[in-house]
Parts: sequence; structure tokens; C-alpha cells
Amino acid sequence: MEVKNIIGLDISSAMIKISRKNLVKNNMYGLADLVLADAHKIPLRNMCINLIISTGTLYHIRKPEKCL
Repeated sequence: MEVKNIIGLDISSAMIKISRKNLVKNNMYGLADLVLADAHKIPLRNMCINLIISTGTLYHIRKPEKCL
């Protein structure tokens, strides 16, 4: 599978800031778009995501079947 876009999403502006710093630190800035949003209201078109990798998130999602 060819990777076209990478999107990092978090509801926490502090985590987005840390992610941005880590991208810069690892010379990867510009390779991923960071989105500040609630997983229940992701600001993307339906069916535009091919793969989701979630780490420590499902515990916080009220209705994972709707989000994913």
C-alpha cells in the first residue's frame, strides 16, 4: 500500500505541540498533518481514511464503532 498522507489527530493542543516538536526534532516536519480535533467529530470526509493506528485511544472513545 502506498502512503499518500499521514494525519496525526489529538484532542489535546499540548499533544499536538509535542508531536510537532518531535517531527521537527526527527527531521520529519512536513511529512504529517497534525489535526486538533475530537475523534467523535473528525473534520474529514467520510470514507477518506484507509488505515487507522490508535495508541491508548479506544478507552476514551464513547462510541468507537461510530468513530472508526
